[in-house]
Amino acid sequence: MGSGVSISKAIPVLEVADVGVSIQWYREMLGFSADPFPETPPHQFAILRHSQTELMLRCGSSKTLAEPRQYQWDVYLRLGGGQIRQLFAELTSRGVVYPVRAHACRERCPFVPCPVGGVAVA
Repeated sequence: MGSGVSISKAIPVLEVADVGVSIQWYREMLGFSADPFPETPPHQFAILRHSQTELMLRCGSSKTLAEPRQYQWDVYLRLGGGQIRQLFAELTSRGVVYPVRAHACRERCPFVPCPVGGVAVA
C-alpha cells in the first residue's frame, strides 16, 4: 500500500449458521441494530451497528463451541466507561451466565457465545 492510503477501520465478518437468529441475538443481548440482505428471510448477510461499532454476519457453517476456550473468540468488544460489570449483571439477570476468564491482556472478561456461531468477548 502506498503511504497516502489511510484505513479508517476494520470490520469483522462472522460466519453464522442462521443470519436471522444471529440478528435477533445481537439485538436482544447487546443492543445492535441490523440491516439484513435480502430484506426478507432467509437472510444471507447482515450489517450490525451499535454506536460507532459495526459487525457483519454472513451465512455459512456454524463454528459454535460447546464450551468456549481461552483465546478462541471471533470478536473482542471493548466497552467504554467500565461498563463490563453492568453488561455482565444485565446478562446474568436474563438468566444467561458466561464464564469470566483472564486473558493475555490480564483483563477478566466474560465470553458471550452467540448460539448459532461467532463468539464475542467483552
